[in-house]
Amino acid sequence: MAFTVYQTNKKTGTVYAYEQETYRDPETKKNKVRRTYLGRVDPETKCIIEKAESGKRNRTSVEEAEKEIMIPNEVYALIEEQRKQIQALADKLESVCKALEERDRILLEIKDAIVLPKAKK
Repeated sequence: MAFTVYQTNKKTGTVYAYEQETYRDPETKKNKVRRTYLGRVDPETKCIIEKAESGKRNRTSVEEAEKEIMIPNEVYALIEEQRKQIQALADKLESVCKALEERDRILLEIKDAIVLPKAKK
């Protein structure tokens, strides 16, 4: 009988998944356990990230993940449109921040230019 076992690395906090199978050894006539590594467990989604092929690391970028998921063209177009909107808003925010900095600079110049009479005691 096989089932999945989760083991946490105490130093890093990374959770690993293994398939554990119990079998009976005919020579010693005792039960033994065989574990097969499945991969790491994603802390956010709690899904198992399958192990990489030997000699390769299993790290994917967002773009590679989108290709693997096979996002429909309509959804991909919406994602691209939202990325453009976000970039436009970021550009607008940057211009507003520059305008505010310029306003503050001008106000400081005006403040320095105004000479207020000293108050009498």
